[in-house]
Amino acid sequence: MKKLTSSEIAGAVGGRIVSGTGRRTAAKAVIDSREAAEGTVFFAIKGPNHDAHGFIPDAVRAGCEIVVISDETKVPADCDAVLVDDTLKALQDLAAWYIKGLDIKKIAVTGSVGKTSTRDLLAAGLSSAYRTAKSEKNYNNQYGVPLTVLSFDGTEEAAVIEMGMEHRGEIHRLADIVRPDIAVITNIGISHMENLGSRQGIMDAKLEITDFFTGDNALVINGDDDMLSGLSEKAYGIVRAGSGPENLFRVTGVRDKGARGVDVSLEAEGKSLDVSLKIPGAHNAGNLALALAACSLAGADMEEAAKAMENAVLTGNRLKISEAGGVTIIDDSYNAAPASVVSAVKTLMATEGKRHVAVLGGMAELGPKSRELHTETGEKIGDLGVEFLVTIGENAADIARGAENAGVNNAVSFSSKEDLYDEIRNLFHEGDVILIKASRTMELEKLAEKIRKAMK
Repeated sequence: MKKLTSSEIAGAVGGRIVSGTGRRTAAKAVIDSREAAEGTVFFAIKGPNHDAHGFIPDAVRAGCEIVVISDETKVPADCDAVLVDDTLKALQDLAAWYIKGLDIKKIAVTGSVGKTSTRDLLAAGLSSAYRTAKSEKNYNNQYGVPLTVLSFDGTEEAAVIEMGMEHRGEIHRLADIVRPDIAVITNIGISHMENLGSRQGIMDAKLEITDFFTGDNALVINGDDDMLSGLSEKAYGIVRAGSGPENLFRVTGVRDKGARGVDVSLEAEGKSLDVSLKIPGAHNAGNLALALAACSLAGADMEEAAKAMENAVLTGNRLKISEAGGVTIIDDSYNAAPASVVSAVKTLMATEGKRHVAVLGGMAELGPKSRELHTETGEKIGDLGVEFLVTIGENAADIARGAENAGVNNAVSFSSKEDLYDEIRNLFHEGDVILIKASRTMELEKLAEKIRKAMK
C-alpha cells in the first residue's frame, strides 16, 4: 500500500478522526493484531465469533499508530483512531478507493474448482508482459480481497484477483471493490449447494463478477462446462476456452505425465501451441486455455505468456509432490469437490508407482445430496482402477462404499486422521504413490507430513 495518513484513510471510508493528529501514516493494512507493527493500520473487525476491538492494545504495543474502530469506547491512547459504523465495510471501502487510483489491468477469477490454479497460471503468463501482482494464499473472500488490493504498492501494471463466495451477493461486493476489466469463470460445480440451492443458483452467484461490466469488458468462460456453454453475448464480450470446436482457445491434445506434469497442445488466434506444464493434473489443460485467453485479452503476447506458464508454481497444497522412504506423496489437501477429486485420482493413476493409493476425506457444503455425491465419486474413482483406498471421516465412508460398488476390494475407513497415524507403516509401503485429498476443514496436510516423517 502507498503510504496514507489517517486523515486520508478517514476520508476514503467516510469515518472521522476521534483521537490523534490525523497525520500519522501507514503503508500496510492488517486485521490480525499479530501482524500489527510500525507503519500498519489495524482494522478492528467484529466477526461472528470475536470482536477484534479487544486486541487493539496488542496492536498498539506492536507499534501500530492508526486504528479503525466502530466502538468509540475502545479509543487507545497515543494513537490515531478513525471511527466508522462498520470496520469490515471500511476495509472494503478503503480498498475500492485505493484501487481506483491505480493504473492497473485488473483480472478477476472465480469458479467452483480450479480458480486458484487458473489464477496462478494467469499471473505467470501476465508476468511475461507486465509487473504483475496476484492474490496470495486463500485471500479470496470479503476480508482477503480488500487486503490483497491494499497490498499493492502502486508499481504494478496488472493484478490477478481471485474471488470466492458462499452466498449470493458476496462476489457482487468483491466485484464492486475491484471493478475488473476481465473476468474468468472456470466452471459451475456443486460446492455451496446447501447455500445456493441449485447449480443455476451457483452460476447466478458466480456471474455477479460481471455486475459492473460495460462494453469495454470481457468474460472468459469454460466453453466445455454444461452450464456456462449456454451463455449468450451480453453488453460485454464472451470468450470461450476448452476442448470443443466452438472454443476460441481450444485444447487439442493432452498428455498426462502424472506427477511430472502435463503436455498440452492448443489452437488459438490462428496459432498452434505446445505447452509443457510442470504442474501435474490433466485438468490444468483447461485452466491453461482459460489463462491464455485472459492474457491475450489483457494485451500479452500469447506465445510468451504460454512459455512463462511452463514455470508456474501452484499456491498451497495443490498437487504438491514429495518423496520419503521410497513413497511418492501427492498432497492435494487444500480443498475437494467431486470433480476435483476425480481429476486428482486421474493424476494419481498417471503417476508411475508400484501401487496407487488414494487417501480421501469428506467433501463439505454439498447440500442434501451429499451422501449420494460421495457415493458417486467413489464409483468414479473405482472405475479408474485405484488399487488401495483409505477414507477418513463419516462422509468419506460413502466414497468407500461407492468404490466397492465399482469393484475396489481393498479399502479401509477411519473416523479421523489421528486414528490413522499409528497405522501409517502398516498401510503404506515402498513404491506406493499416495494421493491425499479432502476439504480444507479436515487439515489432511498434517497427515501428509506424518506420512513423510514415518516413512523416512
